[in-house]
Amino acid sequence: MFKLKLMPEDKKFFVLFNELSQVLVNIVQAFHDFLSNYSNRQEHINKIHELEQKGNKIASELLKELFSNFVTPLDREDIYSLTKLLNSIIDHVNGVARRFDIYNVDEMLEPAVRMSDILLSCVEELKFLINRLNDMGALEKITPTIDKLDRLEEKGDDIYRSAMKDLFQNETRPLEVIKWKDIYERIENNIDKCSDVGNIILGIILKYA
Repeated sequence: MFKLKLMPEDKKFFVLFNELSQVLVNIVQAFHDFLSNYSNRQEHINKIHELEQKGNKIASELLKELFSNFVTPLDREDIYSLTKLLNSIIDHVNGVARRFDIYNVDEMLEPAVRMSDILLSCVEELKFLINRLNDMGALEKITPTIDKLDRLEEKGDDIYRSAMKDLFQNETRPLEVIKWKDIYERIENNIDKCSDVGNIILGIILKYA
């Protein structure tokens, strides 16, 4: 049972969010390295899994702080949504990495690498935004980053559509179609989630602008 605190530990919330955003960058960087240099598969997957566990621990600490503080530095709903969505991206990166082992993928396809590159750029932008959560006058600083996230999402969608078109038109092996369709969709979904995180942060900043 959580002990309720009347005054929030403001810095702790922001410190934990910054730590979670760093884990997010680290796990996507590890995922990108895995796809870019597709060897030592189990070693890469183990590293990604370790980072996922670290992210889960930080997310749990954030929720514990949320449930044990009567007053919070940000709206409770925003803290909850932001924590769950960031952790969801981390979990899904781990999940898609494991698909390469489950599906026994022998050869990496170039669109997956390009999509992972887009995803890495997205989470680096998210880290920039999250590091400014405690600056409630930061609207003019974050707007260009939100716009960049939107452009990255569009670029990711273009790569995804092109990859799917090529997959269905040129791949004759049904199992390969099933494998890569799932992998592409999962990476593209994470790119979309990054845009969702950006919108949550924009909403938080607008409340205090």
